[in-house]
Amino acid sequence: TKPSDDILCPNSQFHCPNSSTCCTMLDGSWGCCPMPQASCCGDKVHCCPHGTSCDLAHSRCLTV
Repeated sequence: TKPSDDILCPNSQFHCPNSSTCCTMLDGSWGCCPMPQASCCGDKVHCCPHGTSCDLAHSRCLTV
């Protein structure tokens, strides 16, 4: 069972701490981005803070 303050990742038994975000990784498994309500990047490696988007071409996060 998961701790009550954890979040459950979609369609999964995997969970992350409440202050993080579930993101799919390259191998298709779940990982935890250490920021709440983060944006998971399309490279399935990085994530950006809430309210920003991934600029993979320049390896940065952009304010939306």
